[in-house]
Amino acid sequence: MVRVGFSGLCLRRRQRKNPDIAFGKINTQDEPGLAGAFKVNAIPTLMVLRDGILLFAQAGALPPAALDDLIRQVRAVDMDEVRNEIAANEAQKKPEKQAPQESS
Repeated sequence: MVRVGFSGLCLRRRQRKNPDIAFGKINTQDEPGLAGAFKVNAIPTLMVLRDGILLFAQAGALPPAALDDLIRQVRAVDMDEVRNEIAANEAQKKPEKQAPQESS
């Protein structure tokens, strides 16, 4: 879980409640390339990555109960289904190869 601009206390509480989740904080002034790569355009911004896949991104803070609910929802995501969906979307983006035309 990556967060930009959330309070340190909120982060520490979530880490204690969820020791199996890696929480991180990005300083957009120190890491402009990373902030740009994730298209962070507001502070705070909350992002959730699982298995290297961005599952959630939202500008603005969440109240603690909503953040806990988000964590519960992310845990419930079937990542095999997500990877299959990504693969299907990528396959649709690839242009179909046209058969060579016969010369007369």
